[in-house]
Amino acid sequence: MDSLKRYGILLFLLVILSFVHEEGHNLALRHYEVDVDSICIGLPIEGITFTLWEDNNGTEYNVSPLLLFGVTVSKEIDAFDNLQPLSKIIVYLSGGVFNLMLAFGLLLLYFLAKKSGLRRLPEVIRTIKLASFYSLLVGLTNWLVVLPALDGGRILMILSGPILGDKGYWLGAILGLLMITFIDKILYLPLKKIYKL
Repeated sequence: MDSLKRYGILLFLLVILSFVHEEGHNLALRHYEVDVDSICIGLPIEGITFTLWEDNNGTEYNVSPLLLFGVTVSKEIDAFDNLQPLSKIIVYLSGGVFNLMLAFGLLLLYFLAKKSGLRRLPEVIRTIKLASFYSLLVGLTNWLVVLPALDGGRILMILSGPILGDKGYWLGAILGLLMITFIDKILYLPLKKIYKL
């Protein structure tokens, strides 16, 4: 039961962290006056994706049982395509920035909680620490060129496109394979050591 509870907490944290990440992209797109049609936590598949609510700007917030990642969707493809390359890079970076801000905020909360009366609730303190760790991991992983579809891969495509054209995709794929192979050594294990988990 203990491991089931831990997995439940982890899944809940990943859903929240994915939402924070996608909300970062949403706010950046709105800053550049690109309307966002939907934000989906999980892989959006017709028939199993459910709308939770719609905000005042008409953005639907959806959830799918296939909780692999999040997606921010805009049907204004032309508006996004017409943005300057730097603006597109800022949009792609914004999700990770939100995760990093949340990670550092939670880390501060963790240290404050350890000094306060919450120290008598070690489970709460550990959950805050885990949330900070995973928020940092989600943000940084998205910036790596793990897959061309992630933020780091898209940024690489923007930067390499003028030089390499479509070959930039293959560069991203090769870098992605290398990073997937070594992601535990270059990111996960060092962060785990820093957080003392």
